[in-house]
Amino acid sequence: MVAVLFCCPGTIDVTAAYLKARKEAENISIFDENSRRIAVIGGDEREQVAAARLAAAGYRVYCYGRPQTALAAGVRYAATAAEALEHAGALILPQIPLLNERIYNAEGAELVLSAEEWHLAAGALLLTGRETPYLRQLAAEHRLRIAAVAADAGLLQLSSRATAEAALAITVRQHPGMVQGSRVLVLGCGALGLELIAVLTALGADVEATNRSEARLAAAEAAGAAIVPWLSWRDRLAEYDLIYNTVPAPMLGEAELRRLRGSALIVDLASRPGGTDFAAAERLGKKALLELGLPGKYAPQAMGAALAELFVRHLEQEEI
Repeated sequence: MVAVLFCCPGTIDVTAAYLKARKEAENISIFDENSRRIAVIGGDEREQVAAARLAAAGYRVYCYGRPQTALAAGVRYAATAAEALEHAGALILPQIPLLNERIYNAEGAELVLSAEEWHLAAGALLLTGRETPYLRQLAAEHRLRIAAVAADAGLLQLSSRATAEAALAITVRQHPGMVQGSRVLVLGCGALGLELIAVLTALGADVEATNRSEARLAAAEAAGAAIVPWLSWRDRLAEYDLIYNTVPAPMLGEAELRRLRGSALIVDLASRPGGTDFAAAERLGKKALLELGLPGKYAPQAMGAALAELFVRHLEQEEI
């Protein structure tokens, strides 16, 4: 049996209008679904904890650059960057600052996205730690909106405390002496420097600190450190057992390293590439460690929960 449908011209117009309206409705539905889609590129356990919390809150979270076995429950694995980025309303990058095209991940295999892959994220909200010149360039090229969360006061304090605790754990493993009674120099008296001073003085270390800013020196003194004038700290390097650098600028070059005692340990906590000439340290037989991303390695649950809270705040503000 064959059914024949007879239509007048007006019916054809109505049908076409119906099909057009239905297609538009489907497109809106797809857009709404994708507006809550988030891509996570690289990172460490902090981002995975945050991703799991976002997934639990109803976001569709896709992760690229981490092994599938490392993903938290509810987080979807993306085999390619394109799969993660396409239709994403927001993009989460590592907290470690993005200085060039290489994106950090916990396995040490840096990721590089092509211009075509970045273009898939055009118009998305970019959630990261710090805004850098390279990120601003990407944002301009691909119409990305940057939300840098590292400067949030609560997150900064939590991150600094976690880093200080982790630095202490590293010191205990790497330094042959005790922290108690050690002569310590802290380079830089920002949030991290102050947390280091508090942790080390609590354990009985003899802590000295230096900074260009008089206000920060006053804060370091209030935290328990003896103050070393900025222009004279290099002259006293032979006195210290432990040196912690928090300044993201060249601080400990070959000339400074030659002044250190043989058993001294440098723990460089500044952003990559740190403030130490590590090649010179190796040549001179000095022990110098560049320790990055410590909150993600030593306190991922606390840091990830704090990140998720900040991310949701920005996502809601942007109506994503």
